[in-house]
Amino acid sequence: MRVAIVTETHLPDAGRRSWVLEKLGGGLARMGHDVRVWSGGAGGGAYEERVGGCRVTRMGMNPWGRLVGAWREERPEVIYIAMEGWRGMVAVAAARRLGIPFGMEYGEGFGERVGRCGLGWFGRPAERMQRWVHGLGAFTMVASRGEVEKMEKVGYDRVVRVGSGVDCEWFHPDHRDETLRKMWGVSPWHVVVLMGGRVEREGNLPLALEAVKGMQSRGVRVQAVVAGEGAFLEECRERWPWAVYTGGMDRRRLAVTAASCDLLALPGMAETSGRQVLEGMASGLPVVAIDAGAGREHVVHGVNGWVETPGSDAGYARLLGRVVQLTEEQRLPVCRGARRTALGLTWEVVVGRFEAVLRRCAAGERPAGAIPPTVPSPAASLNFP
Repeated sequence: MRVAIVTETHLPDAGRRSWVLEKLGGGLARMGHDVRVWSGGAGGGAYEERVGGCRVTRMGMNPWGRLVGAWREERPEVIYIAMEGWRGMVAVAAARRLGIPFGMEYGEGFGERVGRCGLGWFGRPAERMQRWVHGLGAFTMVASRGEVEKMEKVGYDRVVRVGSGVDCEWFHPDHRDETLRKMWGVSPWHVVVLMGGRVEREGNLPLALEAVKGMQSRGVRVQAVVAGEGAFLEECRERWPWAVYTGGMDRRRLAVTAASCDLLALPGMAETSGRQVLEGMASGLPVVAIDAGAGREHVVHGVNGWVETPGSDAGYARLLGRVVQLTEEQRLPVCRGARRTALGLTWEVVVGRFEAVLRRCAAGERPAGAIPPTVPSPAASLNFP
């Protein structure tokens, strides 16, 4: 299958969006598909190179001429447009002009963008225009079930979810390093709680750190490891100096750090693709999360982690405390459940889902509804196992 992917950023650039596209595009190429990525990244000239098995071409300053000319000469069977800026609109127009089936990725709402520009009065018309543009395609792709539900409520149809994947060979329980734990000052009987990702206020880290501090004051052998960087990092160091702070890490150090912990705490409610959660699960860490965002997407209470009702900070602190004080034997089935969940969401699985959506699009079928998650939705009951 000949596939064209249109993206804002150049694939080798840093950032989650380009990294995921590299996984999706490269995965399709490894499956034998002819993948050409059209990039709107910085750079005046239009040139071509190969990245991860894909041909990558900069669109340059004349995307209409470049895309229409190239797609007439080498017609793709399906186009995936992973951008919504002016180049994305040009790609939509070019695909429609040539009658090539296409789908789009949903990014930030147009209403939010114009609001930040001081044009709040234009918010509703902008959102209607965005919904109309997405309606021209065969599908709109989002990262999570929560986004599917939210968009369907405001009138989007043919919304599909593929989600993020994880490398279960790279993130693996076997990477546990007892020497590293000794450097953290913990004994084999300590429970180490990992708090990863961007260290921002939105992550609600104070809730988990204060819960760990309270347990320590009662003699519970527990330690917190904060992995990552962010604007809130220095304040965390000052307020909770007893915690371990790793700062930024490369992938190898992150895999070892995750496997050397015992639990992953996710006290925030941000809607994410769940990369942090899946990497923790692949490392054998059960997740203690709020039943929202990535927690709602991937965590099943008592199966691969535990969830607490949104808005209950006290309830989350109690839940984390009870999980920390479980014995290793009591946590073991949930650790295994976490690993099983990750094994069902490898990049091979995710790319297979993406390929299925593109094949249906190329065949003139319009994918409808979200691709179901690998694990069932967390139960409403939060009874402790």
